[in-house]
Amino acid sequence: MPSAGAFATMRPTLLAWRHCSLGQKSSTSESVRRRLLLLGDSMGWGFGVERCEMVSTLLSEHCPEWEVINASVSGYSTDQEYLWYGSEGIKYKPDLVLLLIHNNDTKGNRRSYYYDHQKPRFVVRDGRLALDNVPVPRRTSYEKLRQWLSARSYLAYGYRRARNSKPRSRDPAGRVTEAPKVTGWEVTRRILLRFADELQGEGVAFVWVLIEMDDHKASLFQDSASRINVPVLNLQDIFRDACEQGQVVQLSEYDSHWNALGHQIAATAIRKLLEDSFVDRGSSPSLLP
Repeated sequence: MPSAGAFATMRPTLLAWRHCSLGQKSSTSESVRRRLLLLGDSMGWGFGVERCEMVSTLLSEHCPEWEVINASVSGYSTDQEYLWYGSEGIKYKPDLVLLLIHNNDTKGNRRSYYYDHQKPRFVVRDGRLALDNVPVPRRTSYEKLRQWLSARSYLAYGYRRARNSKPRSRDPAGRVTEAPKVTGWEVTRRILLRFADELQGEGVAFVWVLIEMDDHKASLFQDSASRINVPVLNLQDIFRDACEQGQVVQLSEYDSHWNALGHQIAATAIRKLLEDSFVDRGSSPSLLP
């Protein structure tokens, strides 16, 4: 990791699982032709479900031609996922980066204080992306107390959730946390375009998976992706259909994280995208015309 406080305290849980001939779960050791690196937040990390139910595990089971490495981190936004890839993820030499983009990422990408943690933040200066709030300030005693309380009290947790859902320009210490004048979408768009350009230079394929996006915001991502030939999977349409059929795909009425069925639906859709969009050419996947 870059600096000790540069990212949230929870680090990526790197998972690369396959099933042996006896049906037992075992870590991958043999050579696999193609490697998929999954980047995301608590959805990809598997909040609320068992490891065997996670989207990454299901992809490993049903896509044996891919070695799936899950580097999702609960609480991360696109900016932190991009930075982590540049410092650590690139070392895994993936053939494909599968990026989960949640609806709240456009908000998190504007902030230097999110989910009770300091974080790096990209701003636009003179028409270019610039990294701000680095080195990341150490948490104050008050910030540590807030996190301790929210982890042990439903009342404090609910208050924190409500606070995080509202626009905030300063953190508890009074520091400015939101990038001025530039929308969260614009910052996110620029991060994604830079990420795509770097991956293209490395010969790595890129896929965006949209989660809980309204139609307008999804269209913005899809339009930008089409301009750079990046495949996009909008899971919202698929989950909407499942809900209309009476299926329950989230943990509870108050928690929209995927349950086991939600992870299964997501994995099935991603698997289909991989089969439809990529062809095996030598040692790396190529996008079908």
